[in-house]
Amino acid sequence: MSSDGGAANDNFDALSILQTMHKDGLKFYYLNSFLGREKYIQIKFGNESSILEHWIKDSPLKVTTHGWNTAMKNNTEGMFEVNYAYVDLGGFNIIAVDWSVYAKNIMYPKPASLTQAVGAVVAMFLERVVNVTGINPADIHLIGHSLGAHVVGSCGSHFKLGKIGRITGKHF
Repeated sequence: MSSDGGAANDNFDALSILQTMHKDGLKFYYLNSFLGREKYIQIKFGNESSILEHWIKDSPLKVTTHGWNTAMKNNTEGMFEVNYAYVDLGGFNIIAVDWSVYAKNIMYPKPASLTQAVGAVVAMFLERVVNVTGINPADIHLIGHSLGAHVVGSCGSHFKLGKIGRITGKHF
């Protein structure tokens, strides 16, 4: 915690940065085996309860995100393949984080500099998901590809409702 306001100010600053950049820049999608590969539910920040009708109670949560210069919907070899593997296996709640509006910048330093802010907002979103669903943070697994690994690392450090069960960063 810093002496100038701590983690609460860090989260506020991160949210402010993202809000001024693009109103709908960070998107969250929910998937599970009952919905199948072809259907996912977009969850708006602040409306996390919208997933309750599809939530698989007492099942772990996998949270995935892509890396630099990658759009979620066109990434057939990366994170959607990971998501589909969990859908096919069954028994998981899955949330895909799409920060491609920031990550698609061809100049690597720009999206790299935003991973901390994106991760902080993802942490706030997941805290709301925990409050709505009652999932134990120990049952959450964050998975990030490339710069997405930095996003999930930041998310883990900003998450305040307990310790995230597992964080995996990988370049697939």
